[in-house]
Amino acid sequence: MILEMFPADKRTLVSCTLGVWWCTCVMILALVAYVMRHSEWRWLCAVFGIPGIICIFQFWYLRESFRWLFAKGKIVEAERIVKRAAKLNGVDFEAAWTKCLKSNESAMEMHRLGEQSKELIDRNGTNPEDEAEVHPKETALGLWTMMKYRTTRNMTLVIMFAWLITSLTYFGLYLTSSSLSGDRHLNFFLTAAMELPSSFLVYKLFSLFGRKKAIIILIGASAVTLLTVAVLKSVGDSDAINTSTVVLSLLGMIGISGAFGGLWLYTPEIYPTTLRNAGMGIASATARIGGVFSPYTRMLAARVVWGPALVFGAGCFIASSLLLTLPETHNKQLPQHLDEILSSKRERGKGEGAKKRKNINSKSKEEI
Repeated sequence: MILEMFPADKRTLVSCTLGVWWCTCVMILALVAYVMRHSEWRWLCAVFGIPGIICIFQFWYLRESFRWLFAKGKIVEAERIVKRAAKLNGVDFEAAWTKCLKSNESAMEMHRLGEQSKELIDRNGTNPEDEAEVHPKETALGLWTMMKYRTTRNMTLVIMFAWLITSLTYFGLYLTSSSLSGDRHLNFFLTAAMELPSSFLVYKLFSLFGRKKAIIILIGASAVTLLTVAVLKSVGDSDAINTSTVVLSLLGMIGISGAFGGLWLYTPEIYPTTLRNAGMGIASATARIGGVFSPYTRMLAARVVWGPALVFGAGCFIASSLLLTLPETHNKQLPQHLDEILSSKRERGKGEGAKKRKNINSKSKEEI
């Protein structure tokens, strides 16, 4: 929702700011747990649950995403929200509203065609076939729509696996931190603290390489460090090895934390507005599956000390390889409708085909 409320050049900054805030709160969690280490765990849960009450009052403050409202044709409500935002920020409403209309022309066009279709249906009792061919039907889009088209299906499967292994590794590193040498509260605090430099690293990498390459670099780096941990733990159990595994695990946390934060930014950008809720829903649900399995990594570590690091590292390596097949979204407008994704894929395919034909023709000329 936040990404839909900010322009393309501000999304990275907003996402990394949220990452810093998340890191700060997890560090506070470690400190509170240390202070309450002699209290019953139920009191600890109560302390962390009480601040959530504040979220109830956001119901009267937060407004709906106007991109979603445009995509659904709710122009009047979108205009009311933009007018309120312009008043709060002291800017000219007409200029802001004109800019919103220009940036959402496709949504306006879809809404106009939808209204015309309704009029024709009411008048003639038939739906115009030519409009159905140009714009795929976009009512009640969900998992079935994502799996129906090859482009969205491949994209969704890659995203699901990336979220699954990232979540498994992220929460697994937190839960296995207590099994590392040293105080468990300190290890948890240090693991959380690694997310702070990770947020700044993500901001820099996103600025230099874009979304996809940055996430691949972070997951790949985490794969290398965690596979190294698996090798070291399989060798022996000396003080030097224990220290090295702690350091490498913390470095792995920097990579996987940055990748996790990057996926929260990248995933809603590759889905159109009409599919964004469904795309984020299936991605987040897959991540929760990884979170469900992450506690069992401690049981695996009790039996095979190098097992969790091997699972984390191998999974991250596969995920980074699969992400190479996805498109880049850096500094691009969020897609509004499904046909934008499908048409862009067809255009890329035609471009690649034309390039191949050009290469073949040039080779033929050289041979002649």
